[in-house]
Amino acid sequence: MTAHKGSGFSENLLFAQLGYSLNEHASVWLGYVHDWIHPLDKLSYQENRPYEDFLYNTAFGDWKFIDRISSDRLAG
Repeated sequence: MTAHKGSGFSENLLFAQLGYSLNEHASVWLGYVHDWIHPLDKLSYQENRPYEDFLYNTAFGDWKFIDRISSDRLAG
């Protein structure tokens, strides 16, 4: 944690990810996020975490749906 106390909330995100299509409907994604968080009247902090996503695309008539299962791990 840093000693900075802010007067307004801000959050900065850096994402990196790679994905692989298993078929026309399903794909898997691996990624990493670094998050700089500056909450209202609290100490600033950073999060680093890898994550995995499984996406499944379906359609029902003109409607399209994306189902997502995600796993995040807090790394410190």
